[in-house]
Amino acid sequence: MESPHELEHYTHHAKGTSSQGAGLRPSDQDRNDLQVRGVDPAFNRNFRAPGSIAYTLNSIISPEYFLTSLAFLLYNGGRALLTFGLLAHLPGLACLYWSLGEMMSMAPTAGGQYRFVAENAPKSVAKQLSYVVGWLGVLGWQSFLTAVCFATATVIQGLIVLHNPNYAAPAWHGVLLTIMVVTISLGINVLLLRRLPYLEAAVLVLRFASIIFAFAALGSLPRASTHAVITELGTGGWSNPGMNILVGAPNCYLAISGLDCLWHLSEEVVDASEKLPLVLWRSVGISWIFALITTVLLAVYIPDISRILKSPTGYPFIEVFYEAFGYLYAPGARTLTTVLVALFLVTSVTATANQVTASSRQLFGFARDGGIPFASIVTAMVHFDETPVPIWSISAVCLIVSALACIYLASPTALNAFNSLAGVALAASYMTCIGVMLWSRITNYEMPHSKRTRWSLDRTTGVVVNVVALVYTSFNFVFML
Repeated sequence: MESPHELEHYTHHAKGTSSQGAGLRPSDQDRNDLQVRGVDPAFNRNFRAPGSIAYTLNSIISPEYFLTSLAFLLYNGGRALLTFGLLAHLPGLACLYWSLGEMMSMAPTAGGQYRFVAENAPKSVAKQLSYVVGWLGVLGWQSFLTAVCFATATVIQGLIVLHNPNYAAPAWHGVLLTIMVVTISLGINVLLLRRLPYLEAAVLVLRFASIIFAFAALGSLPRASTHAVITELGTGGWSNPGMNILVGAPNCYLAISGLDCLWHLSEEVVDASEKLPLVLWRSVGISWIFALITTVLLAVYIPDISRILKSPTGYPFIEVFYEAFGYLYAPGARTLTTVLVALFLVTSVTATANQVTASSRQLFGFARDGGIPFASIVTAMVHFDETPVPIWSISAVCLIVSALACIYLASPTALNAFNSLAGVALAASYMTCIGVMLWSRITNYEMPHSKRTRWSLDRTTGVVVNVVALVYTSFNFVFML
C-alpha cells in the first residue's frame, strides 16, 4: 500500500476490510459496483428505500433547523425571508440535488464526493483534487456534527432556564452536555446499528407528530399584519436592506444541506445505485415542504420580535411556544412547552447519531483509500449483534467532537467560527463534484462508470442543471464565508 498520506486512485484494492455478517441480501448491481472498484464489501446492507428516507429526513431536520436559527433569521432577513426564502431557493436546490443524485448513482460508495472526483476528474489532477475533496468532507462533517451536538446541548440549557430563571447556563455545563449527546450517538451507532432502520422509522413518526403539535400551537398566536409578513427585513444592522437578505439567505440552503449523508450510507443500502437518487429526491421534497410550512407559520404568527429576541432561554423559539401555549392553556404553558422541546431534543439526538454514521463512513472510506494517517486502525471493524461496526472511525469522530467542545471554555467565538465551516466545506465539495460532471459533459469525456449509472440526464439538460447548481452553490458558498 502507498503512503497513508496519499489518496490512492480508485483502482486501489481495499484488502482486509471485508467483515460482513447478517444483513439484507445485496443486489447483483451492489456487488458489481464494489467489484469493479476493487473494494471488498465491509458493511451489512441493513437499509431498504423506506428506511433510507427516514434516515435522511432524520439527519437534516430542516424544520427544527429554522427553529434553532430563528434569532439569526429575524436579524437578517426577518419575516420576509421566512416567507419567501425557501421559494426563492427551490430552483437552485432542485438542480443541486438532481446533480448529486446522478453522481450517487454513478459512484455508490461510502467515500462519496472524493471518490467520485477520483474516478471522474481529469487524470492529471484526479488524485490531488480528490485528496482535497476528501479532507473537505472530513472537515465539513466534523464541524456539522459538532454544531448539532452543541446546539442540542444549549437547547437543553435553555429548557432549564425556562424552569429556573436563576440558572446561569455556565459554559462547562454546555461542554459536558455536548459530550453527553455525542456519547449517546456513539452508543446508538455501536449497539443499535443493525436496528437503525427501525429506530429511524419510529423517530420519524414521532417527528411528524411533534411538528403537527408545533403547527397547532403556533396557530393560536395573534397574526402579524400582511404588510409585516411580506416586507419586514429584520434589524441586522446593514444599511442596505438587500444585504440583510443576502446574509440571511444561505440559511435556507443550510436547512436542506448535508444530504450527502445518504451518499456515505450507500454501501449499507440495498440496490444503492438505483434507490439512492430516488430516496434523495423524495427526502428533499418532503423536507422542503415541511420547512416551508414552518417558516411561513413563524413569519405569520411570531409575536413581538424585539421581545422574543430577548428570551432568557437563549432560543427565541422556546419563548414563542411558551407564549403560544399560554394562549391555549395558561396554567400548563410551561409543561406543554417542555414536552414539545423534549420531543425536538429526541429528534436532535437522533440527528447527531445519524451524522455520526455519515461522518464515520466518510472517514472510513477515505482511510480505506489511504487518504489519512493510521488508515489501518481507522478501518478496523468489530462485530456486535452479527453486524460489522467500524468502531474506530465512529470513536474518532466522537472524540474529536468532545475535544472541539472544550474550545467553548476558552472562546465561544472560536467554536462558532469552526462550526460555521460545515456549510462552507460541504458546499466546496459539492461545487467540485458538479464542476467535474460539467467538464465531462462540455468536453464529451466518457467517465469510467458512466455506462453503469442507472440515473442519468441527457447532455443538454445535464449542462443546464449542472450550471444552475454550480451557480447556486457558489452563491451560498460566498455568503457563508
